[in-house]
Amino acid sequence: MKVLFLITSLRGGGAERVMSILVNHFAHSDIEPHLVLFEGGEVFYNIDSRVKLFVLTRKKLFDNKIGTFIQQIQLFFALIKLIRKNKYDCLVSFTTYVNAITIILGKLLKTTTIISERHDPQNYNVGFSHSLFRKLTYKYASAIVLQTESSQHSFLSQGIKLPQRKNIIQNPILGYFTPDNSIERKDIILSVGRLSQEKGHDRLIEAFAKTTVNWDLWIIGKGPQLESLVAQSIALDIAHKVKFLGEQSDLKKYYSAAKVFVLPSRTEGFPNVLCEAMISGCACISFDCPSGPSEIIQHRDNGILVENGNVDAMAKEIQQLCSDERQISALSDKGKELKGKLNTQTIGKQWEYLIQDVVNKSNKL
Repeated sequence: MKVLFLITSLRGGGAERVMSILVNHFAHSDIEPHLVLFEGGEVFYNIDSRVKLFVLTRKKLFDNKIGTFIQQIQLFFALIKLIRKNKYDCLVSFTTYVNAITIILGKLLKTTTIISERHDPQNYNVGFSHSLFRKLTYKYASAIVLQTESSQHSFLSQGIKLPQRKNIIQNPILGYFTPDNSIERKDIILSVGRLSQEKGHDRLIEAFAKTTVNWDLWIIGKGPQLESLVAQSIALDIAHKVKFLGEQSDLKKYYSAAKVFVLPSRTEGFPNVLCEAMISGCACISFDCPSGPSEIIQHRDNGILVENGNVDAMAKEIQQLCSDERQISALSDKGKELKGKLNTQTIGKQWEYLIQDVVNKSNKL
């Protein structure tokens, strides 16, 4: 079975990471994976040499809206040519815009389509045009994969019709994310994520400043709020304890060095970094934001959930956890058990079954 996977790029991000893991998994299965990127540039994630990779970039004729429109038309016809040439059994796409294009291609070329939505529409604004794409096209996909039960309910509450076949498949976490016992854990609180408003690092810095723990706070990621976050840490007189480490391709050593991990997001789709941190042995605290954390953490069992937006409560939990090595150890041990549920083989098999089942049922029609 030949399957084409479609995504904008592999420059970095949760959707891109999951896509890379899936195509690499299928390179060792009965599915022959091909991967198409709508944009060129840096490929942040390694792709198995057995995955056939296409980059369908088109140069703009004009640097304006007309040029962008022509570029998109060229891309669309390049995709038609690629799909017809390779006679794919199924198209699998990630992210809203790519999903809409994939559904149109599937209908035009009579090819099975599986789309995957990475955000909860009630809590993540994709803009007017992408919201319109969802409403006009999503119901025509052969199937949709969502990451959480709550996101499915959000689509329905937003009046966005989904295909009859709806599957909840959580993100795979590479087996690479296990504790590195050669690295000594230190009094470090770690947070990983894009430095943008929805990721809530300003709330973490505010909460950390309210504690009296003599620990360091490490923040990994890049984004538009870097300068304001640095200024905030200076204003709160904790700049000497807060380190901004930029974007890092190898997170394992940081997960293995930190005792505590905090996810301060205002909203999430399905937080890969929280799962990676738990599997890597960090004791984890998260705001109970929509959506994802409450479907990963069982409060006080394998992690700690804090009322979303309650900075004082977050500060209290950080203070208590950092003062209790026994609780750190207990949460660390329980968090590692997530590995069995989210390993690549388990999640890959769920995707493999879905693709084969959807294609087989389509062929019977």
